[in-house]
Amino acid sequence: ESVKHLSNVEVHNYNGLLVDFCDKIGAQTIIRGLREVSDFKYELRLTSMNKKLNNKVETMYMMTSTNYSFISSSVVKEVAQYKADISDFVHPNVEQALKEKFKK
Repeated sequence: ESVKHLSNVEVHNYNGLLVDFCDKIGAQTIIRGLREVSDFKYELRLTSMNKKLNNKVETMYMMTSTNYSFISSSVVKEVAQYKADISDFVHPNVEQALKEKFKK
């Protein structure tokens, strides 16, 4: 929903190894987001394994704005669970889905 207005973006579901999925759809590059140093350490391990499994797929990293470096899906879900306002952090559809999830 959040990217449906972008004509050059496709959204897919997959189950399995990301590099296998890249082969399946003909993707040559994986773009990953980084918030902090600990993300990089984790992502470097993933990238090294992906490169070993399929050396035709490259990985690029994008750093987040410092305004959002503290945000993670875990933190947003926890905040939503306690009915706090998450509208500054997620698309309205995600906000609504989390409200539904934590309605109980």
